Amino acid sequence: MKYILGLIFEYHHYKKPSYLKIFTGDTLIDDIKLEDNIPFKDHNKNNHDDTMIVYCKKKPIWTYKKNTQHVNKCFLYEIDETALNDRMVFDITNDDNNYTNGFMNKFSYIKFQQIFLIPKEYFLNLEKLHDKILLQQKKQQTCKQGLKKNDLYFSYPGDLGLYDEKTDDYVRMDDLFEFKREDSFVFELPIKYIDGIYVFIPRNFPPEYIDQCEWEMSSIFLSYYAKTNLLNIYNEDQ
Repeated sequence: MKYILGLIFEYHHYKKPSYLKIFTGDTLIDDIKLEDNIPFKDHNKNNHDDTMIVYCKKKPIWTYKKNTQHVNKCFLYEIDETALNDRMVFDITNDDNNYTNGFMNKFSYIKFQQIFLIPKEYFLNLEKLHDKILLQQKKQQTCKQGLKKNDLYFSYPGDLGLYDEKTDDYVRMDDLFEFKREDSFVFELPIKYIDGIYVFIPRNFPPEYIDQCEWEMSSIFLSYYAKTNLLNIYNEDQ
């Protein structure tokens, strides 16, 4: 099976290039040289409706909370499932700043908005993706016993959240300031094989909880699919 890996992030350039390496196992997927701004742009400024509808073949299939900011570039890769293992590694090199004697006010930074992994057949066909999610949700509603404190779910096809073992709670991506970084850093996204496909799951997520959690379609992914042309190179329905 083929998969589509997608990276969506804001990048602010100062003077020197930054670099983003992507690994699955020992395989280097790409070494991206960043030397131009990738800014967020506001959309729907005059639209006061808090929700948007995704259509497939003129049929409404998803309603989601609108996302008003999109970048103007996405990085998409086709990967064979044989290259996937239990995690994907993202290595960012960024030492571009005006640091002098403990003072710094100018720098390059990167802020991840979405990283997703999805079978190509679902990426090409939103209706198949919709059916897959519905089947998974129905299955979980039937067998789920619930977690210690939270009836948890994670966002599909990518979730940058973080599970906090101390509080037995789940920190959403929007609360993770670490994902706007002006330095060099490395982070990993765990990959699990669930219901016949490989899936990104939140970091530190307890393995015993995975089969009890529902998948919720990512509003960010849906907003890019519906409101931009950045994912349409693979989208036969648009």
